[in-house]
Order: sequence, then C-alpha cells, then structure tokens
Amino acid sequence: KTAWAIKTLSGSHKDCPFQKKSPMATMPWMAKKLESDLKGQPAMPVKSVVTFLMERFRIEGCPRTMYKVRQVAAAKFYGG
Repeated sequence: KTAWAIKTLSGSHKDCPFQKKSPMATMPWMAKKLESDLKGQPAMPVKSVVTFLMERFRIEGCPRTMYKVRQVAAAKFYGG
C-alpha cells in the first residue's frame, strides 16, 4: 500500500487557505529547504527563517523549532 501527503503547493494554489502546521514537514526536510539560503547568510535571524518557510511553503513553526532547523541546516555545511 502506498501513502503520500502534500508538503508544498505551487502555482495558483500557493495562496489557498489550508492548515499551516503539517506533520509531514519534518525538521530535516525544512533544514534541507533552508540550506541554499543559509549558505549566503549564515547568521540568518530566526524571524527570517520563520518568514522564509511561511512565504515559500506556507509552514508555520514556533521560533524554538525554527532555531533548531537553522542549526541542523548550518551543521551540514559548516560542521557541527
């Protein structure tokens, strides 16, 4: 049996109101999506991480979780 879930909407569906807290958007997944932006700005503020994930993926998270996401993403290319 195969199961799947929508993590990201694109095109005209980006602005549709839907639940912003997705159990499928895990910390490693969010960190992977953040990597390219974090390379250019390694000291990205947590507020910027929250804004980035909300604007691009419509994912809402608490600042503490976003801090951890930033740390996981930074550890991949800065070591940690």
